Amino acid sequence: MRIVVAHIPTPQGEAALERALEEARAHAGELVVLNAARGEAPLESNRLYDDAAVELDNRLNDTGVRYTL
Repeated sequence: MRIVVAHIPTPQGEAALERALEEARAHAGELVVLNAARGEAPLESNRLYDDAAVELDNRLNDTGVRYTL
């Protein structure tokens, strides 16, 4: 089972990610994490850049859940 979650670095995005992780664990599924921003601005507050993306990758790696970021 593949579970797709849209994640942005907000409390709501974190809650969605945590819930998706729970589902992935419960169903031995693979998690697909998407990060998208609304606009075309060069820097978008909801988009994950370099360090934040690496941090999320490390965090997901520590969960033991198969994932694609």
